[in-house]
Formats: sequence, C-alpha cells, structure tokens
Amino acid sequence: MSDTTEEFNELEISETSSGSKKNPYKDRKLEHKLNKYEAVIKKLDNINRVYGDSQFLFVGNCGLDNNISADYLEEKFSPFGKIVDTVMQKKKSYSFIIFEDPKSAQKAIDSLQSQIITTNNQTVICFYLFPVDKVPESTASFSEFEEVENLPDGLTYLENYIEDSYAKKIIDFLTDKDENQNTVTDLKKRKVKHFGYEFRYGSNNCDDTKPLTNPENKMPEILKDLFDKMLNDNLIHVEPDQLTVNYYEPGHGIGPHIDNTVAFDNYIISFSLVSAAMMEFRQKETKKLVKILLKPNSLLILKRESRYKWNHSIPERKHDLITNSNGQLIVEKRQKRISLTFRKVIPTSQQQKNQSLDQIEEPELILPSNDVEAKNFEKSHVQSIYNEIADHFSHTRHSPWPGVARFINSMDPFSFMIDIGCGNGKYLNLRKDLYTFGCDFSEGLIKICQEKNFNCFVSDCLKVPGKKDFFDYAISIAVIHHLSTEERRIKAINEMKRVLRPGGRGLITVWAKEQKYKNKESFYISQKKSNDKKQAITESKTEADSEEKKDSNVHTFGKEFQKKDVFVAWHYNEKTLGKKVKDEKETEAEEEKVSEQSKPQDKESKVYLRFYHVFENNELENLFEKIPNTKIVESFYEQGNWCVIFEKLNYE
Repeated sequence: MSDTTEEFNELEISETSSGSKKNPYKDRKLEHKLNKYEAVIKKLDNINRVYGDSQFLFVGNCGLDNNISADYLEEKFSPFGKIVDTVMQKKKSYSFIIFEDPKSAQKAIDSLQSQIITTNNQTVICFYLFPVDKVPESTASFSEFEEVENLPDGLTYLENYIEDSYAKKIIDFLTDKDENQNTVTDLKKRKVKHFGYEFRYGSNNCDDTKPLTNPENKMPEILKDLFDKMLNDNLIHVEPDQLTVNYYEPGHGIGPHIDNTVAFDNYIISFSLVSAAMMEFRQKETKKLVKILLKPNSLLILKRESRYKWNHSIPERKHDLITNSNGQLIVEKRQKRISLTFRKVIPTSQQQKNQSLDQIEEPELILPSNDVEAKNFEKSHVQSIYNEIADHFSHTRHSPWPGVARFINSMDPFSFMIDIGCGNGKYLNLRKDLYTFGCDFSEGLIKICQEKNFNCFVSDCLKVPGKKDFFDYAISIAVIHHLSTEERRIKAINEMKRVLRPGGRGLITVWAKEQKYKNKESFYISQKKSNDKKQAITESKTEADSEEKKDSNVHTFGKEFQKKDVFVAWHYNEKTLGKKVKDEKETEAEEEKVSEQSKPQDKESKVYLRFYHVFENNELENLFEKIPNTKIVESFYEQGNWCVIFEKLNYE
C-alpha cells in the first residue's frame, strides 16, 4: 500500500447518498477530506486546487493503488463531457481527468461528489472531486525524472525556420498520391518513407552499399533550398544524404531512443510540418527531462550531448499540455503531422574505424576555473591515462625527434641535463657524456625508466624536487600542452627556469594547432592523406570525413585542429606491442599515428581520451612575456610542433 493510500485509509466511506436533507456534519467532513487531498497533491505534485471552472479534474480515492483502471474512469465520467485524457500514476490513490470543456468537470462534481460506488471488480470507492490548475506527467514510469528548462548541450531549436509558402510546397510534394506515396511503408504506429538510403529499424542504420535507385526515392530536389540555408547558417557542415519522412496520425508517437552513434555523422535533424507535437528528452544518469513543443516549420538539430547522451521521444497521446504566453497550462490537440529526419550516412568501412570511439560517448569538456579543479581534471584526463597506457605508450616512443636531438647534441660534455616529463626516458641515454636525470608524474613510465637504470623519479612538472640554479640544460618535450590553464603552463615554465643555472638553456615543445605551416602539411596530415588515397581504391570517402568535426570535443586523427582544447584518443591494444615503428623522424604528431594505426578491434581493447591544449602560432613565445629573467634564444616549427629554446639570465 502506498503512502498516499495509507494517509487516507482513515477516511470512512460509510456515507450514502440517500436522503434529500442536507447533513451539515457530512459537508464538514467532506471538506476536511478534500482539504487533505489538496495538501497532498500540492506537496507531491505541485498541483493547486482551484475554485472556478477548469478542464482538469482531481479524482481522489480512485487511482491505480485502488485497483481502478483508466477505462473505468472514462466509463464513469464520459457522460459529463468529452474526455481528452486520463492521468494515472503508479502507487497513487488518486487520478486526474482532462475534459475538453471546463464546465464538464463541474457537472461531474455535482453528480459524483462523495458518491459510494462498487466497481466491476467489487472494489468499493467514494469519489472526492475538485478542479485543479494542471495535471502531472502522464507516463508513470518516468515520474522520477526532474523537468528542467535548460536545453541539452548541442541541441538547437529554431521556430519558423522556413516560410509558410515553401513549407506548403514540401507538404504538397510529400502528400502527392500519384508521385510520392507508392513506396510509403506502414509501421505499427506510423507510416514512413525513405529517401537516399533505406533506414533499417532492426539494426538502426543504413547500408551505404545499397542506395535507393527508384527515382521516387532520390533525395527530393525541392529540399535543396533548405539544405543551402542550413549550410549558409553554419548549422551543418555537409548536406544530408538520407531522409526518413514520418507520417503521424493524432495519438501516434515514437519511443525513447538514441540514433546510431557510428552509422551517421555528428548531427541528426528533425524538421516538423503541418502541426505541433511535444518531444521529450531524457538523460538517465542525471534523471533530467526536457520538453520541446515542435511547432510547424521548426527545425531541431541534435549534436554533441543531445545526440549521444539523451534519449528523445514523442509520447503517444492525442493532446499535449503546454504553457501559453500567460503562463497558463492549456491542452493542445494533436493533428496529423509530418516529420522529416535528416542524416548523413557514414560508409561501413569508416564505421568500423569509428567503432572504438563509439564505445565511449562524446565527453563533456569543461575547462577548470581554479587550480584545484585543474589538478583534478589533469589527474583524470592525463595522469591516470598515462599510467594505464604506460607500456603501450613506451613502445611507440624510442626514436628522438630531430629538433630535440640537435639541442642535446649541442650541449657541452659532462653537462647536467634534466628531462621534465621524460616519459620512458628515450632522451636520457642519447649521449653518454652527459649527467642526465628525468622526472614524470606517471608511475608506470618511471618504472620503465628505472628498469633501464636511468636516474628518474616521480614528480609533477609544476614542482620538481631539484635544487634551484643547478642544471645546465632542461627539456620539456610534449608536456606543457597537457596542462589545462594558462596559469599552470606559465608555472611549469617558471619551475623549469628555477632549476636551471644562470646561462642554462631549456627547450620546450608543444603540439601546434596549425598542422599546415608555410604552405606545407605536417607529417601528421600528409601521412593520413596518403593512407586515404590507398583506401580510395576500394571505397569512396564522405565529405564529412574530410575535415575535423567543428563541434566535437574529440579530435579526429589526421585532421586540422578546429579547437585549441580537445581530447585526443589513444587506442590501446596489447596485440600491437610486439610491432616496431620504422620511421626514425618521429614527432608528437607522428607518434600519435602509431596509436591510430593500432585501433582496437577486439573486446579487450580500450580507447583513452587525453586532454590537450594545442598551441597557436606565437602563443608559446607570448607566455615568456610573463616569465621574468629569461630570453628566447630561438623559436621554430617542426613537423606540427612549436618549439622554443630559452636561456635563464641571472641567479634567483
């Protein structure tokens, strides 16, 4: 028995309706019970009793917890007026009825208030009725969700996106019985028609090797203006090539789902015509619910979290409850509706490559606002990952970068050098006539260094346990770009300067945002294109695959960076640990290729996302304006990396 039922189990129902004489005691007792129900629904559902006409009627002592069905309610209350809907919730001893005419609710109250009735299943009930200002969510299974106003990340809703005249042309085309209804398919709840490719509901994808060849199923030319408008408004980066048209009757809907995250590009578009319907978005992890009334001629675009993390659905009902401009809750009847769903199909071969990334959902990237947040952020998205991938990472790091090798070879014999962020220590034995030391915050990588008998210790690059003014040289190779704030990047350079003696020199390299410099592509880009040309012999590439997805927080291998702060995938696969890397001119960009080529195909493989802040031209040099007692000796670009050699001027 539910709490609401227990709360009212003391309410006697021994009164009868016999006798025409008014009983003052009965009236007082009835009002007392109504007041108690009023307090309960105010507390549990935030619903208020009203003392005038309303189409929303509260029915107390008559809910699912009393073994009452919606059919029985409609049978008892339909004589008083047309019923739009009944709302019943799990574990509740009351329900709600929505009448089309507000006067119908008062008629029901006048006739059934406090009447004792025996139902068909022999349940004895007494109706307690009063009008209310609204009703709760009708779908009981989702009652634990909290409705919020903020739209999910990546969701764009645009009303009146096209003119009525253009909308009418599209509607006429889609409803033309002679030209466009021959290949309409009847589903259980609606009719659909596919253009470009058939959407396969069983597998939730399309077969890119089987485009629809029937002229009736070609992408309609009438939609060309719509595509051009979306492209010009920067809502999409490439035209869709698949369209599913849904023909909805009043009361029809579609269940909660997330569109296939691998088979289609990073956007899904819903375009509404003819009439409105309420779409609901739910996120299971946060228990949040967002409702959007999709009006005629409106455009809905799902990207990022709304595309990958939120279920969306259209509940099956013949009405929607909406709030009007005056803040009043009103009933909006559903009419026939046409919905167009646009997708960009990804080739099957590319889907297989993207499968590993699909195992982890599009992550949220919120940069830290203070040092404590930054430390925790980097621990989760950098340090812990390098501990996990230490063996695989070390396997890909064995050849020195040319610029780093030149710097080390320029050092005076018997100099003291420290490698801050030494990784597996590949630069510590480049010269036998140097005294070299290394530190790294990854215990796994330091363990590998110690197995090679290098002088290494675990240390954060922001706090190196070394004497100030001591080392002749210091290097920091592909380290500072893992720090999530400018303050921490400056602090890292200051710490590097601190351990250097006056006249000592340091080398810093960071990954460049510009993978094309002085009209020349980095190895990172050119190598990817070379691989793509080989693939082009057996497969066609999509326009969507030709550029980095601008709204994604995950960088696409071999593409130009569109953002400075991104996650970069590391594909960990133990099966590749025995393979050697042949290229002797590695850089940060080239070494990422090794990870990309070892994309996992088995269930034991994993994908890790590391945080990077990629540097723009002159950004690294500009940091030294905030670092006193230093001068830049040389700055250069090498294979997708910005590099700076600096000198410490005086003792500190």
